[in-house]
Amino acid sequence: MNINNLCWEIYKMQKGAPNKDALNIIKEWSQYTCEKHPNNHFFNDTYAHILFDLGNIDEAVKHEEIALSVAEEKKQDEAEFYAKELKRFKESLNNN
Repeated sequence: MNINNLCWEIYKMQKGAPNKDALNIIKEWSQYTCEKHPNNHFFNDTYAHILFDLGNIDEAVKHEEIALSVAEEKKQDEAEFYAKELKRFKESLNNN
């Protein structure tokens, strides 16, 4: 969880003026957390956001769908946020 929290904090600091090098580093860390815990909605959401900002929209959608599915299954409050973000990701995909 510490790796994911660190990735999310670095991700948030990149908003507005993203540093692609920093995003690529945390992408690797976040990918690692998803590989180790594929059904963790927090990890998949973080990874999806990083992927999205790096332009990997198809993969971002895939991981946000996982986050949403797991959160809904576990009746987590985050499901609403994930659904909103998934919609935003898909709209971006359709606009490209």
